[in-house]
Amino acid sequence: MEPKTRMTPFSIVVVTVLFIFELSGVSTSVTSTGYSAIAAPPGYKQLGLILTDGVIAGIKTRCILDTGSSVTVAAPTLSRRLGDTNSKLLRARLPSSVKAVKAFENVEVGFEGFPTIRTTVVELDLESMQAIVGKEITCAIGMDLLASRVLVFDGVEPVFLKSQPETTKGYKRVPLNFRVSCPILPVTLPVVGNRDFKVDTGNNGCLDIERKLADFLVRSGQAVEAGRIEKAEGSGIHEDRAIIIKEIQFLGARFENVLAMVSEVNQLGIPLLSRFKLAFDFPNKCCFIGDLTKVDTSPFPVNASGLRIVFRSTTSLAVLSVEDESPGAVGGVKNGDEVLRIDGQIPSALTRDVLKEILAQEGKTIHLSLRRENEVKEVDILLKRRFQYPPKWRSSTVDDVGFSESLKN
Repeated sequence: MEPKTRMTPFSIVVVTVLFIFELSGVSTSVTSTGYSAIAAPPGYKQLGLILTDGVIAGIKTRCILDTGSSVTVAAPTLSRRLGDTNSKLLRARLPSSVKAVKAFENVEVGFEGFPTIRTTVVELDLESMQAIVGKEITCAIGMDLLASRVLVFDGVEPVFLKSQPETTKGYKRVPLNFRVSCPILPVTLPVVGNRDFKVDTGNNGCLDIERKLADFLVRSGQAVEAGRIEKAEGSGIHEDRAIIIKEIQFLGARFENVLAMVSEVNQLGIPLLSRFKLAFDFPNKCCFIGDLTKVDTSPFPVNASGLRIVFRSTTSLAVLSVEDESPGAVGGVKNGDEVLRIDGQIPSALTRDVLKEILAQEGKTIHLSLRRENEVKEVDILLKRRFQYPPKWRSSTVDDVGFSESLKN
């Protein structure tokens, strides 16, 4: 008999590659060694993250481009190859702690289309993140490199460019603020009003929200609890609360019933950002916003299967975990099963967004073809959540003064 797996009320994985690092004495300089010339591999449509190949101290590596980190980070498997000659310990402030990290100074870092720079590279255990997005990911490029470029969301795949493209001419210009070198934009929350959120391309979840804000929104009837979600954050996978917020407003667009992870930092993830036509001009500290009438404000999908299914490659799906007594468990799905087909589609024909839509169809029976120990199994799953979605909302019970008072406690 297989042991039961302790799982979350609905099993999706939110990947936040890195927290903000506050480091003192970190220097960055552009060298004259030119540009890296390594083609960017596929993966965005499957993982919801921006991947590329890069070179660190002459070592080729697979990277995630992460505006949520002020510095470039390397996994131990990569940092061990950098040697200890230029290394030292620095204090890094993470949202939940302050810790000493190993930092390597004056390291050459570059990737396609970017000038090679010499910067400080920080070591962080990325094992949990690698379990979700692939063991070959050994580096996350931070704002020390990305601050020199323009990040463009154009409805296809976000890209970093040398300058604002012609396609964004005529977009509305708004100022872009920074905190610890990371870009921030305001989000309007019910009752609370505007709050700053970090623009985080290392987060493939929709929204992260600070605990005090989340608690207040729940108490005031503007959010409801939505169970717990497993979240990969650099050096660990842990469970954390999820809530559904009645509505938010971002860049003039209104979204209802938004799933948010309760965290230590307010963060905007790629699923929300990619709904817009945007150009983040980091060098000039501004953001250009396209036609808001074309923004997709439909609800974000919420998993109803109890399965955590991830892309192992662009052509391979696997079941990472199964929630106890969930529709997936009742249907006979097991941890480690390879998914050959889901709802009639093979993995190579799917994207992460399509997969999420399939698993969010509450009340529908979907068919899975699985491979388990060289044996093919066919299972049917009736999708059903353990909580009501969309929620039934009640009137607010706390005003702005109540929120201000709650922050003091």
